[in-house]
Amino acid sequence: MTNNEIIERLAADLRALLASGKLVDVGKRAAEALNIKPTKMVRAVKKLEEEGHRIFYLSANQKGTNLQITMKVLAPANATFPEVMERRDEIVRLEGLSA
Repeated sequence: MTNNEIIERLAADLRALLASGKLVDVGKRAAEALNIKPTKMVRAVKKLEEEGHRIFYLSANQKGTNLQITMKVLAPANATFPEVMERRDEIVRLEGLSA
């Protein structure tokens, strides 16, 4: 599969999650979870941003520690920050997808 095909497939998978109303964690570890280079994740997310989908940054406590982390969340175009904060427990991690 070429780089562009991987990016298009990833964008399509993310688009499908967003179409079903999901919020998706697309932070640093997302590319690792899919075993792809971070630049491919960045390009796929950028493609979706250009289509109108939104990125939000949320602070959260890392599980098992008291460390504060920042999550990068991809959301549907009509999402608002208060809505994303309210639904933060529903954010999907990408471990299950394959790019």
